[in-house]
Amino acid sequence: MLVVACVTAAFNLIGCGYASYASAVPLDGVDRYGHSTQALSPAEAGYALLIYFPCLLASSFAVFGGVAMMRRKAYWLAIAGSVAVMLGGCTCVFAGPAVGIWALVVLMKPGVKEAFT
Repeated sequence: MLVVACVTAAFNLIGCGYASYASAVPLDGVDRYGHSTQALSPAEAGYALLIYFPCLLASSFAVFGGVAMMRRKAYWLAIAGSVAVMLGGCTCVFAGPAVGIWALVVLMKPGVKEAFT
């Protein structure tokens, strides 16, 4: 879970950075057909940030949950991190929901809660 959370946090951070940068800087103005060569319009960048920024927050929280799971501390944080990786990992080829469901299944097994301090 920690690996997927780190990878998705990196992808979401890159997505936020690209959406912020691509709408601000036109590449070279207008092409020969009169179309703008700007990578993203301001509206498209706003929509991209609406998707990437909450996913970045969720995947960053999932990193903390993954660390708690690895160290077997704060059972509630491991559960919350498993849910967060499902939400934040959707931008990473849908690996987040699969790993989040797997983590929840493992955390709900009898005896696992007692292993946490």
